[in-house]
Amino acid sequence: MRAIATAQLFRVTLATLLIEMAFTVLLHFPRFLTELGASELDIGLLYGTAAAVNIVLRPWMGRSIDRHGRRQVVAVGGSISAMALLSFSTIDTFGATIFVVTIVYMSGQVIAFTALYAHATDVVPAGGRTRGLALFSISFLLPLALGSILGERLLAVADFDVLFFGAVGFIAGAIAITATLADPGIETVEPRRSFFATLGQRDLRPLWLLSAMYGLGITSLYTWMRTYTDTSSVGSLGLFFGVFASTAIMVSFTSNSWPGEKDEKRILALGILTFLAGFFLLAFAGTTTPFVVSAALLGVGQAFVVPIMVSAIADRSRPSERGSAMAIFVALFDVAALVGGPIMGATIQFAGYSTAFAGVATTLAAGFGLFFWWDGAIRPRSI
Repeated sequence: MRAIATAQLFRVTLATLLIEMAFTVLLHFPRFLTELGASELDIGLLYGTAAAVNIVLRPWMGRSIDRHGRRQVVAVGGSISAMALLSFSTIDTFGATIFVVTIVYMSGQVIAFTALYAHATDVVPAGGRTRGLALFSISFLLPLALGSILGERLLAVADFDVLFFGAVGFIAGAIAITATLADPGIETVEPRRSFFATLGQRDLRPLWLLSAMYGLGITSLYTWMRTYTDTSSVGSLGLFFGVFASTAIMVSFTSNSWPGEKDEKRILALGILTFLAGFFLLAFAGTTTPFVVSAALLGVGQAFVVPIMVSAIADRSRPSERGSAMAIFVALFDVAALVGGPIMGATIQFAGYSTAFAGVATTLAAGFGLFFWWDGAIRPRSI
């Protein structure tokens, strides 16, 4: 554990935690938009447009991280995001300006987070990368549990200007910590290829499928859990994500006792089955108890799946292209939200939440099964 939990990993984890806190306190941002006069359709169009723009920008983001280094890109992305946050305070109507500023804000956040994720894969040793990334995952799990609560408390005593300034403070802290990090200075004899060469790399393709399937599952929860709990008498948003995050954190802290790297495919299969069990249970949860159990199962699945998935992407990608690989990984979450969101929304409207969640779980089961078949045909002995 000592060789994995280094000072570098601690600092990059803390910087990422602050970046994520800046993001999660703004889970209340839709309320700000409604106060400006936006409808639910307007909000949906805004988020969809921002996701589409970020997908288009991903090749540039990935190449920038690889060419200019992680630290510089975090500073630029964080500064862009902070300036956009300050600009929100000058807007008093919903219109074209809010579209532009929101897109700039989200793009800055995404590029900073992606660069930090790439840095985390660099600083943990290859032999312990999965365990190191399990510890690093706390940086986005803890804000998930705390951010919405902190935002709610701030808005109870102040207005959105204070919330925006608070988010800027988190970003400033992340940039300051990142400035103390040394870029790994990756050396490789292999030439740096194009972003799309990384996207099309043969042994990475199954992992892109795995990432897209996981992205579909997790973005479905992020997008619809708020309305699900609002329209049902089962649990609450805070209860669900509190259990989800705390369970995942506890599992991540026990990562040092996980089996060795050679057993990772078995652990991944266990994590996927647990994630699927949580989704199917959520689809038919009629009371608080199965609702809480589903959140715990999903948290356990998250703790197993994400570190192994990201570690495999880092292992298979060229060191000089790891920024591009991480940009693709994060982009697949936007793709999942852009494609799956409207379909799930229509399913909820016409058939209800149980059918929608069960449909997502069935899609995930098919996709995960295809991943294991496809990946086994390419790399039968390892993840």
